[in-house]
Amino acid sequence: MLADSFRNFADWAVGTSPLYERLARGVDLHPLDVTDEDDVRWLRALVWPEHATRHRLLRSAIAVAREDPPELRRGDAVEVLPSVLDGIPASRPVCLFDTQMRYQLDEERDAELRETVAAAAADRELHWLSGHAAAERDNALVLEWFDGERSRSLVAYEQHGKWVEWLL
Repeated sequence: MLADSFRNFADWAVGTSPLYERLARGVDLHPLDVTDEDDVRWLRALVWPEHATRHRLLRSAIAVAREDPPELRRGDAVEVLPSVLDGIPASRPVCLFDTQMRYQLDEERDAELRETVAAAAADRELHWLSGHAAAERDNALVLEWFDGERSRSLVAYEQHGKWVEWLL
């Protein structure tokens, strides 16, 4: 159902807005390709067997991604991000999105990423939705919105989607 809703929304957005253009690009140290069966088996292995809902969601997400696979680049996000942004016309607004990547960065590397994003936002319209560990919440992440000038926390969430708490 979620995949159908997403697909319907995407069809609506693409079909009715002359401003919408999807330029999906991903950066990962070890990118997984949903068109590769070995990579799909690995993704399925990462979901606990008793989590039937998460398995259904993963199957739906794979189906959607296979219809229009993103461009994937192998590399360190902090190092590769500037070249990814350089490949997008400066007149196009950009939305960066990560959910559970920054917890893997030490403080220095996270600061470098934030500086890279802020520097890019000085030259173009750039928004960043980023999930990061919430020190004040047990086993929670906070999705933060950076609009090029300031950041604000939008939502706290459990990493596997068990709960969401809006912070606005």
